[in-house]
Amino acid sequence: MLAALQAQKLIPADAHWAAVILSGPMQPDELMAVAASFDQTLRYGAQTPFNDQLAGQWEAGMWEVDSTHNSLVTVANGGTRPARTEFTILYNHSTGHYRIAKELAPDEGVLLDFGHLIRDQISDSDGHALPPDLTMGAYRIKDLSDPGRGSLYEGKVIVEKTYGHAHYGCAECCGVNPEAVSMLYNPLAVGVGLSFGQTVQAPNECEPSDIENITGDFSNWGTDDGSIATVKPAAQVNGIKAGTTTHFASGDVYAGEGHAINHQCPQDFLEPQAGTNVQVPTSLRVVNVSVLPNGSGPPNGCPGSQNYGVKIDIKYQVLDQNGTPIQSASMTPHENGTFFTGGGYDGNIGPVTGYPTSSATTAADGTFHDVPFGICQSLPISSPGLTATQHITIIMPDGSVPGVRTQTFTVTAPGSQSFGHGSISNSIGDISAQR
Repeated sequence: MLAALQAQKLIPADAHWAAVILSGPMQPDELMAVAASFDQTLRYGAQTPFNDQLAGQWEAGMWEVDSTHNSLVTVANGGTRPARTEFTILYNHSTGHYRIAKELAPDEGVLLDFGHLIRDQISDSDGHALPPDLTMGAYRIKDLSDPGRGSLYEGKVIVEKTYGHAHYGCAECCGVNPEAVSMLYNPLAVGVGLSFGQTVQAPNECEPSDIENITGDFSNWGTDDGSIATVKPAAQVNGIKAGTTTHFASGDVYAGEGHAINHQCPQDFLEPQAGTNVQVPTSLRVVNVSVLPNGSGPPNGCPGSQNYGVKIDIKYQVLDQNGTPIQSASMTPHENGTFFTGGGYDGNIGPVTGYPTSSATTAADGTFHDVPFGICQSLPISSPGLTATQHITIIMPDGSVPGVRTQTFTVTAPGSQSFGHGSISNSIGDISAQR
């Protein structure tokens, strides 16, 4: 039939690949389609059944290549979007891997001639060639673009070259384990006015240790309480106000293992969910305190001309209402208070030029540095010392400014014996340092 279509110029004469789709008014499994090819004498031929199963992974059995056999495998994209395809030939008890990576457009396929790959020492995507004496092995096909609901199908023919016989080999589709689909972050913590990405994952039925990211197969997302958190766009959880709720997703994925379910990986409708904790900055934890070295100018502390006192670098962690760290790089630490020498201040804690640990916002883990902090002067600082007050707030992306810490600092360096020395401590009792 294809030859006739080519003769009528309905299909290009040099076409060597075609994706054939048959449809009609019948129930599933009422019609079985078979592709057949014969020589001009109609004596020698091969037949393969059509496959209506698409999958994100296929595991195939033995292929053969020797003086009388060759194996041909086709891989094609039956979806509507490009598929990043990885074809791996396994040999030597699966210790050897020959990997071909190729992006397939919708309805595009590729033919792999194992004999040609071995005989002509064709390099794979990693620059490796198959052993020239290799005669058998297995193979695996993966849709890296969508492992949960992939769009690949395949077919294999082993040809016996002496008498022209050929037989079709079945690969088994590999879906995910529907009983083990889960959210990566459970519960997921996100700050007020912030967003945090969620991931849906599940183990592969053929390779249970292979945890697949199947987030892209879930297009419907939501929360139980939209006043606390929303999910928009898909998989992006947004904190609205402090509290707890549940976020969820729904979608269809290929589930199960074809070997166990009549060579099929049926689509399952799944609805994973996870807890949601929306955080508001409430307090700070002191991570560490380091004394700045002596020297003039940043990033040093006290210069030789002002050698009484101390300056430090304080690293804080922002905590929520439950004492849990808020991991976000979008919070801006702000302060106001009085200097050790009198007078007031009001501004962002960072950045401070010349001090590399200082920054305008928190780091991705929700930490920040207050540096340089303290005082240095040319005369001793007698007891009870010099004091400064500090009130720290956190400016959130939504414009809210919750307070997180109020404290008083005291610096002392009494008498001439304190030249080159000084001590600092705060009223809360979690900061103390000397030089």
